[in-house]
Amino acid sequence: MEDLNNYATNLPDFETQLMAVGGGKIIDYVKVIASIAKRDYIAIPTNASHDGFSSPYINFLLREKIKREGKTGYFPSYIPTSPLAIIGDTKLVSQASEASISAGVGDVLSKWVAIRDWRLANRLKGEKFDIYAATFAEMTATLVSDRVSSLGQGFISEKGARDLLKALASSGVAMCIAGSSRPASGSEHLVSHALDKVAEKERLNIAHGHKTGLVSILMMYLHGGDWQRIPNVLERVKAPLTLKDLKLDRDIFLNAVNVAQKIRPNRYTILSEGITKSALINALEITGID
Repeated sequence: MEDLNNYATNLPDFETQLMAVGGGKIIDYVKVIASIAKRDYIAIPTNASHDGFSSPYINFLLREKIKREGKTGYFPSYIPTSPLAIIGDTKLVSQASEASISAGVGDVLSKWVAIRDWRLANRLKGEKFDIYAATFAEMTATLVSDRVSSLGQGFISEKGARDLLKALASSGVAMCIAGSSRPASGSEHLVSHALDKVAEKERLNIAHGHKTGLVSILMMYLHGGDWQRIPNVLERVKAPLTLKDLKLDRDIFLNAVNVAQKIRPNRYTILSEGITKSALINALEITGID
């Protein structure tokens, strides 16, 4: 963190153009530097595993670290910073691992759940709801779902990478329209964040999109929606469909679901009123996650 701060505060005085070339971690670091230095940056993703390259927000663990260090006065707060432009080389992205493509699909499909949570918060808590941003986010999930259904395993190609990049970039636009991550992040992301803490402690390496995709199945079931369409799409791109696929212990996952809402208590979701252990286990069994 100190290196990021030093780099940002020691940039040349002229309008240096920052370029973030790589995966989510590198792009998030450049976002932080751009925020501190008040500079623009261009995002050049080398994979399409999640919408981080288009989102103005940074990943949960980095955000928590900045908050901790900000309390000591050591590190400035992060101001959401969108890229000036996104350059997506579809050939380059299509040569990334198949797992990165399937993770990207999982992250896009999670928007269906995020929008349901947002609508629920609007109905029960009066939270402001932006129909344009919501429709935009839902559209990305539907388009990718339709393309995966038509291409099947052929989605793991440059053609699929192009569709996925467009959808993930559009997710970032939806967040900018809403002025928050609401269109792209709901209960499924809260559980993913809770699992991030576990992964950090247990040294587990689970792709963000694989977590959100799997958890979306469960959350869509709890919402009473058409949850079956999510695993049907994920299966076609060989994404993880069970806790065993993610090498996740059942008790760890159950605990993650129970503590998820505490991560962002002000973000109302389907989990906000709590869920009993027996109901959660029943949901896991019905959806086939466990």
